[in-house]
Amino acid sequence: MSSTLAGRHVSSTAPLPEDIGSTCRPAGLRLRLPAPAPCALAVAAGVSCTDRGGAADRGKPRKTAFSSPQPAKGSPMIRRNVFAGLAGTAMLAPLILPAAAQGGDLELRRRIVSASTFSLMTSRLAPNHAAAATVKTFAGFEVAEQTSIMQAMELAALPVGQVQMEAEHTRQLRQLETLNGADFDRMYLQGQLTGHRELLSLHQRSVSSGARDDRIISTIAVAGIQQHISMLQGMQGGRG
Repeated sequence: MSSTLAGRHVSSTAPLPEDIGSTCRPAGLRLRLPAPAPCALAVAAGVSCTDRGGAADRGKPRKTAFSSPQPAKGSPMIRRNVFAGLAGTAMLAPLILPAAAQGGDLELRRRIVSASTFSLMTSRLAPNHAAAATVKTFAGFEVAEQTSIMQAMELAALPVGQVQMEAEHTRQLRQLETLNGADFDRMYLQGQLTGHRELLSLHQRSVSSGARDDRIISTIAVAGIQQHISMLQGMQGGRG
């Protein structure tokens, strides 16, 4: 699978469930701005800009279309386009930076997106594969949490680039797709617990050393992850 977040893609080494786009795709997938917006701003944001104006349109309001780069036809992906609508150039500079300007933040951000994608994808299997109602409920919480984090990163226009989901995560995802009932519950809970501990470590690093917007997002994420770890440990003990 792949995900586009502010001009970046997240992909696994194998095709992912077909309906992932419906969950990860926020409202306003393609945004058209009726007010003038210089193409230079779109270039700085890492998105394409198409000027809709022409000679016949002089004196009329011009429209500018913003969209993220399109992947090759047939490639598995989660499509996520840029949230546009910044008030002006004064807001653009601190929010949208080239990937190279992010330094160490870029690699950390990529690892967070990769781990979040694994958690999200496996949780989307639970409604049709899990046996315990508590597992299904937790999975719903997890889908909402990871989708919100990805949307927050997109709203902040944080560049990530292309991210590969780890081979072990892809293997676990494929195995979970073949399991049902108690077997699914057991593997899902263990995978989520391990994954949440990894996410907690990554977000804590982001809080202590990330860029301003990364720190804001990760500060919120840490509290939710810690709560989910407690829930997962409780569910594993209850299944005991």
